[in-house]
Amino acid sequence: MDEPSFLKTFKSEWAQLSGFSLQKKLKLIKGPPREWNRNVFGHIDKKISSFQDALSKLEEEAQTNTLEEHDWLRMDALRTWLWLWMA
Repeated sequence: MDEPSFLKTFKSEWAQLSGFSLQKKLKLIKGPPREWNRNVFGHIDKKISSFQDALSKLEEEAQTNTLEEHDWLRMDALRTWLWLWMA
């Protein structure tokens, strides 16, 4: 609900249901938010897992080898993305 595009999408879909009873609107409104969620967020668990895996690999490599600057920058970026998706 905090995602700005959700309210816009919901209002648009709700407006298209004018003329239906409230009960019918509530049944029909389920699909569009699910589709919106899938398009905007995708599979959050899979994304979080992929960030964790990539970060773990870099951290393991850092323990045995000297990382280059771009690897350290990538680790920082992965931590940021991981934090954002977990939030």
